[in-house]
Parts: sequence; C-alpha cells; structure tokens
Amino acid sequence: MRRELAYLLLRMDRQPEAEEQFQAVVGKAPGDLLAATQLGFLLDARGEQAAAKVFFDRVLAGNDDELANRVRAVLRLPQVLRAREETRAAFVDAKVMAERSMQAGYVRDGLKYLEIAHEADPGDFEVMLKLGWAYNILHDDRQARRWFDLSRRSPDPQVSAEAAKAWRNLADAAQIFRTTVWLYPIYSTRWDDVFSYGQVKTELRKSRWVQPYVSVRFDGDSRVTIGGTSPESLSLSSFIVAAGVRTAAWHGLTGWFEGGSAISYVTGHMLPDYRGGFSGQWRKMPESAGWFVDTGADALYISRFDKDYMLYSQSRLGYAALHTHVQLYWNANFTVDAKRQYWANFVEMGPGVRLSSALLPKSMWVSVDAVHGVYLTNLYNPGRPNFSDLRVGVWYAFTSH
Repeated sequence: MRRELAYLLLRMDRQPEAEEQFQAVVGKAPGDLLAATQLGFLLDARGEQAAAKVFFDRVLAGNDDELANRVRAVLRLPQVLRAREETRAAFVDAKVMAERSMQAGYVRDGLKYLEIAHEADPGDFEVMLKLGWAYNILHDDRQARRWFDLSRRSPDPQVSAEAAKAWRNLADAAQIFRTTVWLYPIYSTRWDDVFSYGQVKTELRKSRWVQPYVSVRFDGDSRVTIGGTSPESLSLSSFIVAAGVRTAAWHGLTGWFEGGSAISYVTGHMLPDYRGGFSGQWRKMPESAGWFVDTGADALYISRFDKDYMLYSQSRLGYAALHTHVQLYWNANFTVDAKRQYWANFVEMGPGVRLSSALLPKSMWVSVDAVHGVYLTNLYNPGRPNFSDLRVGVWYAFTSH
C-alpha cells in the first residue's frame, strides 16, 4: 500500500513525499526491490549518487534480474541476459497498449498504460521519455519536465538526446528571466580593420506573446578613426544602452522596438538611439551532412542614421559535412534604404566557409567569406562603384539558465 501511495504521489508531482514513502517501504521491507530501484533512480537523478548506490547495490544483489539489468544500464555495467518472463510479459503488454492508445489519440489511456509499464520496470528510459511526451501533450509541463529530466540520463544516445532537447525547451519556456549574450569580432581586408559587435540582453518572460527587455550593445572597431559619426565606417564606436520590447517568434518572424542612448567610448558624448522593426530567420539544416539554406532578414527604423528605414538580408546556400562542422556555401546579401544613401544600397555575393569543432562550444564558429559587391546608387560615393572584401569572423553566443 505504501508503494502504491508513493507512485500516486509521484504522479501528483509531490516527489519529496513520495521519497518518504519509498524510504519507509525499503526500511520495513528490504526485499522490495521495485521500491529500492525507484528510490535509487530518484536519488541518482537529483545528483545524490552515493545515496542511490546503497539501493542500487541492494537491487544488484537481489533475485530480480530485470530490475538489476536496468540498474546496470544506468551504471554502465554489462547486462545479464536473464529475465523473469511474467514480469517482462506484463511490461511488454503495457507498452503495446500504451502505444496503441497514443496512436489512436487516447492520450490519457496511453498515460495510464505507460504508468503501469513504469511501475513494472522503473528503469526503462524509453517509457520515461514517452511519459514526458504524454504529459506534454496534456499541457502538464511540470510533470513532463520531470520525466524528460529522468530520461535524458538514458544510456541510449538517441533517447537521451531527444529527452535532453525536450527538457531544455521546457526549462527555457519556464524561465522568468533569460539572458542571452553574443559576440562577433570580424576582420575586413577592404577596410583593413577589426570590427567588433556584441550584445547582452535580459528578457522578462512573463507573457507568452510579448517580452520586455534591457540590453547593452557594443559597436566598435580597432582603429577608432571616426568615433561613430559615419555609418559607412561600419562602426559606431559606442555602447548602446537600451530598453525595449519584442514579440514572440511567428513562423521565424519577430517584431521589436527599443529606445536608449549611444555612449561613445571615443568622445564620451551621449546621443539618443531609437530603433525597431521586424527580424526573421529561416533555415533548414541537415542532421549530419547534406545541403542547407540559411536566410536572415531585417526591416528596420534607425534614428541614428538620419531617421532612416533600411531593409537587408543575408543568405547562404551550401553543403554541410562532417556532422555540420564544415559548411561550404555561397553568400547572397543585399541592403537598401528609404533615403537612397549610397553606402546603404548594394548587393554582394561570393563563396564562404564556416568551421566549428567538437572541442569548441556548440554555438561558436569561425567564418571566412570572399565577396564582391556593387553599389546600387553612387550619388556622393567617393570611391568605386564596386568592391571586393575578404572577411574573417568568429561568432559566439550563449544563453544563461
């Protein structure tokens, strides 16, 4: 009865009370290996491996080969190919009925069978993963996160990867505050300069549709030649402190607006800075190798550039190899503006390569692009109507949880 109560408490998301009941069961009935296994898994998932080992050792020394093999899977130990047929048959029947119920759209019935399967075999990570998806479909994300958290410890890389991705997505959605950081230093042979761009942004995620935020952006270059007075320099030589609001993404498209001040690190002057518009990102990447397409587009209002409206897009079409660590592609970029300023109206194309490595952070890559561009208007253009440029950049971004 205590064990049944413990499982009921688990389903009610009352894990501390459930653990107390499992502790009482294994204390009064040391031979209850099912309760010992479940308690061990709960402790191990919380990072208390030493406490979990006490119960795992009890299961390994017991006479239930099926439970012992599940513990061995968690501990990365060799399996013993023996099983109790009756228990195994009941477990398989429950999994089959759960699968049929889910496919027929009877999610709650499927959930009941999955819970029966889990009670029969608490160490089956595939069942834990399916429990996570079932609770997710039923909009009980708190329970879904718990099951995804347990199943991401699976020794099966496919199960653990799927569970980890689902757990991260739900954990991210549950955050009240989220801070993102990105950095992009880049060297240009055309300008013989190193430009650096970056941003730190913290969002308040109370609303599903609109997120207010505060941010600090950096826009500068190594030569500090003009101090942010000329847009064609590609550098404002400033820190931009701003507060804004953005919408949730819809089919890859996001709306946003912010207001703040640009503080020049050259002159110390402060200028108002208002900007906003729509940003979109659309990409199709292969799992390991194959063709890909990556397009980003922005339609912006920027007060600093004589209250101008701009539209620009950057697209890459290419082939990814070596588990996408090497990407060979063709660039196709354009920029236009409402005031027809020469520096803001051009197209450019050319080959490029993007490199990453398993030794680097997942969101870091190095790019090398060779492009040739043509200005669409040349009024007041002091230079040639076309240009060539070799750019080498390093992109790095992360999100705090």
